[in-house]
Amino acid sequence: MTRPVFLLTLVALLGCVQADDAPRWTVFHAPALKDALAPLADHRRSQGYEVEWVEVRADKPEAFLAKLETIKAAPPHPGDVVVLAGAMAGGEVRHDCVLPGGKGTRGRMKDRASDGVLATGGPGGTARLTLGRLPAETPEDMTAMVAKILRYENYGAAAKGQLRCVVGNPMGLAREWAPDLFLAVNTRLMLAKVESGWRVDGAADLLISPFGGRTADFGMEMDRVASGPWEVLSYFGHSGPEGIYSLGKTFRLSDAWFVSAGPPRGIFFTCGCHAMDSQDAYAVRAMRTPSGPAAVIGSAGVSYSTIGYLAGKGLTACTAEKDGPGTAGEWWGNILGAIEEAPMSKLSFTIFDRIDGSGGKVSLQEQRLEHLEMWSLLGDPAMRMPSAEKKDSQVAW
Repeated sequence: MTRPVFLLTLVALLGCVQADDAPRWTVFHAPALKDALAPLADHRRSQGYEVEWVEVRADKPEAFLAKLETIKAAPPHPGDVVVLAGAMAGGEVRHDCVLPGGKGTRGRMKDRASDGVLATGGPGGTARLTLGRLPAETPEDMTAMVAKILRYENYGAAAKGQLRCVVGNPMGLAREWAPDLFLAVNTRLMLAKVESGWRVDGAADLLISPFGGRTADFGMEMDRVASGPWEVLSYFGHSGPEGIYSLGKTFRLSDAWFVSAGPPRGIFFTCGCHAMDSQDAYAVRAMRTPSGPAAVIGSAGVSYSTIGYLAGKGLTACTAEKDGPGTAGEWWGNILGAIEEAPMSKLSFTIFDRIDGSGGKVSLQEQRLEHLEMWSLLGDPAMRMPSAEKKDSQVAW
């Protein structure tokens, strides 16, 4: 073999090795959304991802599900992610912007719309895919989401290490000292695990605030917290598709999230119900706002307090070091892992489940499996987080 031919062959072989080692960014998209997604695909390609497009027609979900099963059956590949691009539900959504989800199999999720079940290896199985959804109901929706994600990655330094926390009040119409003290103490214990390099601020609808000073108007204080730049905004408390609940009031979304461009805002974590089969559910709506969060992690149904507690442990474990996990998908994986297997004492489970859960009717293990189908990520799992450095981001709870 001549020297030029040898060198060309070597270069070709190296290119194959690099392609084989490259993480895969597989996007399943509704027909009308590909052009709006193109800038994000180009960005991922520039970061070293191998990009694969798969068009999905709403009237042919079988082919979509079969392709997902093929990906799940393949050997795991570090860094691979799957993006579902399209609205899960119809209604007023354009037919060519709908991308159907899976159907739950366990407990209260049985036969309900579920992305969580698509990521698992079967009923009761553990997660096999790092999967997120961009719930756009129009190409304009998708354009806004892509712009928001790219803005967060390009200008995320302004949000680096900023952790915001909102605590709602689960009581009826009036604050009470005993439950407020319990919530304030537990919030402080949770935040005590956050590494000192993170800058923590928050709002709480409690008589005793875990964040220091407190204003009389919880809504105004919550809006102040949500309106600035942040890497993570977490909400702990009750909520439903209509919004966040506290003391009998419903709070929707910050007005600042609806402007055409705003500061970088990363992951919105909410343990309440965001009802993925409703495009107007508050957390889905948050993902669709042009300057709201670039990703949302939460539950598609009413999540029991036990699982909210475990998911919160997964979230705070991500902040136990100054450098958090590298991508939104890794944050999501750590939270999912906590739901699946983080330890919890029998006494703690009994207390949580009696106060705000199944009332002793559903075991902890069965609740874990049910909620693995219930919780999901809205956003691109490959989205890079500003506090991260290249390192193994696995965490312990």
